[in-house]
This record gives sequence, structure tokens and C-alpha cells, in this order.
Amino acid sequence: MSCICSLYRRVIVVSIMLAVGLTLAEVVEAASLRLTWNDRSNNESGFRIERQAAGGSFTQLATVGANATSYTDSSVTSGKSYCYTVRAFNSAGSSDPSNAACATAATNTAGSGGSSGGGDSKKSGGASSSGFSTVSTLSSDSDSGSTRASVMTGDQQMIGGFVIEGSQPTAVLIRGRGPSMADKPFFVPGTLSNPQLQLFSGSNPIAQNDNWQDSPQCDSQFTCGGAAQIQATGLDPCQPNPGQTAAPAGCAFESAILVILSPGPYTAVLSGVNGDTGVGLVEVFEVDGSSNASKLVNVSTRAVIQSKDDVMIGGVILAGPTAKTVLIRGRGPSMGDAPFYVDETLDNPYLELYSGATVIAENDNWQNNPQCDPRFACGTAAQIKATRLDPCQPNPGQSAAPAGCNKEAAFLITLPPGAYTAILRGVGGGTGVALVETFDMN
Repeated sequence: MSCICSLYRRVIVVSIMLAVGLTLAEVVEAASLRLTWNDRSNNESGFRIERQAAGGSFTQLATVGANATSYTDSSVTSGKSYCYTVRAFNSAGSSDPSNAACATAATNTAGSGGSSGGGDSKKSGGASSSGFSTVSTLSSDSDSGSTRASVMTGDQQMIGGFVIEGSQPTAVLIRGRGPSMADKPFFVPGTLSNPQLQLFSGSNPIAQNDNWQDSPQCDSQFTCGGAAQIQATGLDPCQPNPGQTAAPAGCAFESAILVILSPGPYTAVLSGVNGDTGVGLVEVFEVDGSSNASKLVNVSTRAVIQSKDDVMIGGVILAGPTAKTVLIRGRGPSMGDAPFYVDETLDNPYLELYSGATVIAENDNWQNNPQCDPRFACGTAAQIKATRLDPCQPNPGQSAAPAGCNKEAAFLITLPPGAYTAILRGVGGGTGVALVETFDMN
């Protein structure tokens, strides 16, 4: 019985091929749409352009040669909507698809109100009254993180916190998943059969959703997207799982909220309809990407850790081109103190970090330096403390270190671009409510 929470900014990679930043440019002539993207691969043979018409699936439209960064689709029909993705390819295979960029083909000429990428409503001419542009462009220049833990009931529900930092509102997509993970290629047993999501700002509910194809209940002070806008991002729960071609079984029961949020902290709560329990998935996607100065800078996941395989499993993907420093904390006893008073916390968390199947760092008590693979740079306890994010910082509203904080685990580590996995478990098979947090120190 587990759950996953993700801080995700779209990362497109296969081997060392990378095609990023797909944008739907202005209409260049009647019933034509022009796409542009950034070429960051260094070994591609070319790029495959895939198109999806309304109600259809993505199919290959055309290929272009190596180093190409644009394509004009002159086969569209005026008034119809289309979405596009791009894949880099060579003899070894294809990359994952880029973000999806979507627009409605117009009959006007360039500069007279055609759609434009990047969510700029001054250019799009097709921005809906909801505040979402008809063009959805996701960034590939950012990072991803995920955490898997138990979804139970009451205080042991899955609680995902995230922070938006910056000066302007940004659009995020939050997904609550379960049954799709029982399908290929995951085959996760005991999934949550019918997840439901609630989003909070402080103690105030903002939005909630049960099945993503139904419009969410949304506070009138906020702007929420509907199912069509969620689907236009290319990130709806019924997208095929990796390596598959069909929507995963049960995906219609999964939940999603697309919402524009101002900078600040927010909380997503995942639970099962009618008190159901099981393996669930909470993800937070930043869909404004690099076009918006405001960013997701922190994600935290609170849930119950059980024995054996029911540990908390976190995935972190770092985009290139340079190494980044992250702080990962594994917490338990400090949440039993004021002001949280969480019952049955994990007494002694133990944190491991993997690159593939290789352990690159591990830590029991954060004041003890971690065991660190010499290929990586790990910080000391003094350096963790210097961030003012060490586990023994006083809890909000308190003046003293929380009880048991010295038993909590932490890594301050500099990692090259790539995918990593953090596992939080209890020392000696201990169980209880725990928290995994990932901070972008850059």
C-alpha cells in the first residue's frame, strides 16, 4: 500500500538524445501551423513529428533531418484543433515525446491573431476565458522528483506539499492516480481503485476532483482547467504507460486538477473514495515551464511507512547541462512534536540514494556524515546545518529543536544530470508516519 508524489518539470531524454521546448508558433499562412523546438541532442539522425487531431491519438506526421528546429504543417483543416509532439531518433531508437503543443488552425495570416506558444495571451489570440492559452507548452529545462509511500485513512492519508517561488502566478497540474499502476509495465499490486484529490492553501480548500474527465470543484478565486485542457497538456491520466500504446485500465477513475496558483505553499491530499486504501500516486507538474519566472522549489510527502516493500520510494530526475545540489530529508519523530502532534511517527528513519541499482549515499542520523560514493560530492552535517534546513531547525512557531530530530536523516549532495531514487525506511524494520522532502538548493 503505497503512494507517489512528484515534483515534475518535463524532462525528455533517451540515451543522449534530447529534443525540448516544443512551441506552436504563429500561423504562417491560411490553414497552416508552424512548430519550433530546441535541439539539444548531439547524435540524432532526425526528428519525428507526431500529431493528434481532436478525439484521436498521436500518429507520426513527418520526419525532418538532424539539427532541424522547426516544421510547418500545411495539411490542417481550418477551425480544427491539433496537438503535436516531437521525438529525436537515431539507429538506437527514439526519445520520449516532447511536451504537447496544441492550437486551433485558423484561416488568418501571420500576425493577425494566430496561436503562439509559451502561454503569452498577448500573442495567442486564442486564450480562453478560463485564463489558459489554447497552446500548452511545457518546459524540458527543469527537474522532476517523486516519492512513493502508503495511502491510508485519517492522519495516514497521503499528503503532498509543494512550494511555488517567484513573483507571478503559474499553472500546475496535480494528478491522483491508482489503478493505472496495476497495468503494464508496472504491475503494482493493491492499487488504490478510485483516488480522489483535494488541494488546499493553508486550511482553505481550493479545488477537488474524483474522476479527471469530470470538471473539478474549484474555488471562484482560482482558475481551474477542464478535461479538454488537461488532455491538451499531454499529461492526462489516460496517456499510455511507458512502452504501451493503449490507455491503462481504470485511468478514467483517476483524478487531476489543472489550476493557476500564485507563489506560496500548497497541500494536495490523496485519499480513496469511501475510505478505500491502496497504492496511489500524487504528482505535481509545472506546466508553465521556463516561460514563467515562478518555479516549484520544494516538494514534501507525508505518509505511513510499513515493513518490507512498503517503504517510501522517491525518484529525482535532474535536467542538464550542469550538476545540481539537492537536500533530501527523511523525517519522523520531529512531526510528533508541536505544532503537528502526528501520532505513530517513524521513530528512526534511514535514507538511501540510488543511481540505477547502485547505492551512492546512505544516512541514518543526519548529524553523522553520510556514506557517500567517492564519485559524488556529499555535504557534511555542518554544511547541512548551514542551509538552515537541517532536521533540528525548530518547527513552525517553536523556539527549540523538535524531540528526536537527531534521529532523522538527510543528504546534501551534488548530482550530475540524470535519474536517482531515494528510499526511506525504518531502522530495524520500524514502521510509522514519515516525511520525505526534496529541496532544490540552486
